[in-house]
Amino acid sequence: MVTLIVGFSKTGKALKKFLEEKGEIVKIYDDNIDIYSNLELTNINIAVLSPGISMDSKIVKTIREKNIKIVGELDVAYKYFNENIIAITGTNGKTTVTLLIEHILKYCGFDARACGNVGIPFVSIIEEKKDIIPVVEVSSFQLETSRNFRPRIGICLNITEDHLERHKSFENYVSIKKKIFKNQTNNDYAILNFRDTNVKEFINDLNSNVYYFSLSEKVKGVYMEKDNIIFNDDREEYIMSKSEISLLGDHNLENVLAATLCAKILNIPNNAIKNAVKTFKLPSFRCDYIGNYNGKRVYNDSKATNIDATIMACKSFKEDITLIVGGYDKGISYDIFYSLLPGNVKDIIYVGDNVYTMISFMPETVNFNYKIVNTLNSAIQYAFKCKNEIILFSPTTSSFDMYSSYIERGETFNRLVKEISSC
Repeated sequence: MVTLIVGFSKTGKALKKFLEEKGEIVKIYDDNIDIYSNLELTNINIAVLSPGISMDSKIVKTIREKNIKIVGELDVAYKYFNENIIAITGTNGKTTVTLLIEHILKYCGFDARACGNVGIPFVSIIEEKKDIIPVVEVSSFQLETSRNFRPRIGICLNITEDHLERHKSFENYVSIKKKIFKNQTNNDYAILNFRDTNVKEFINDLNSNVYYFSLSEKVKGVYMEKDNIIFNDDREEYIMSKSEISLLGDHNLENVLAATLCAKILNIPNNAIKNAVKTFKLPSFRCDYIGNYNGKRVYNDSKATNIDATIMACKSFKEDITLIVGGYDKGISYDIFYSLLPGNVKDIIYVGDNVYTMISFMPETVNFNYKIVNTLNSAIQYAFKCKNEIILFSPTTSSFDMYSSYIERGETFNRLVKEISSC
């Protein structure tokens, strides 16, 4: 069989290695690499799209015209792990929950592997060993091309407006997220956020066993009762106290609830869940406390690549905030940003390609001061001049206007803070 891999970045390279090891003939198309950009689409049985390839791209239209079957990496890897996959999607919190579930399982001695959108391609963890548990972070870009992917446990954390430059409408984005549950049967499990209306309504179309997590309502699943985490199925079980969780904000508390529910479905003991959660540390650039510089407490939330993430970060603080926002223009509305912005945000500094898009949605009357600057360096310098106790870098969007990733953006912010504060 001849397989065409479209896109030759990290996922494309992992797919090539994997398929060639399986004895398949592989061809490559990548319009950013000259040696792979001139391709005759003959004798090709199937095309595997890397997540970064849009379904509206010219090469995909050409592939469709040739009636070549299109799939994504999820389907390629799925057939090797079709009994024990855990998959997590949502607009926010995917990486945290993926890594927390991996941490809980490893704490209990399982060979769990976080992969997918978290940075390690799904196909890269396939080995001859049969006891690996894949914990797959799944983005809308990956779900868009999925046909057969079926996780044993599927989790949808939340859905807010994002990636409309790719998916065209919020309704389409929601329907793509729902595909994580599409192939599940009554032998599988769906974990849904009870407070998120878009996610909660998925139950109407699911064939799997549905459980919820909730910060307030008593549900079948895991919920908060006063300051205690409770699991409820046939009977109620106390898991741990909120005071034992070190992660900041209600959004991270929800992440813990979702991971705890997954662990309970897998019959992990309550005490093991509690101890694993207590020893878990967030990955970088998720409201990281950088330090106290010139009397300001500085936080780096470079991973906040959408509006909801930034709002949740702001709500994690009681003190007055100087907020630095801006980056890649996703073509989304910022009405909700201003309507949900908490009152303790006293100054906003705008920097990046979407600055004037954000400004265009600003209400006529606001309760904050604002400043437009051209560079992140200038944004940090101005933030130190503001009187607020907290400086929060939480961009609301992706980094691709200036940086290759939120990681590079976050590392640059940390370096600039230290350089500017030492002057």
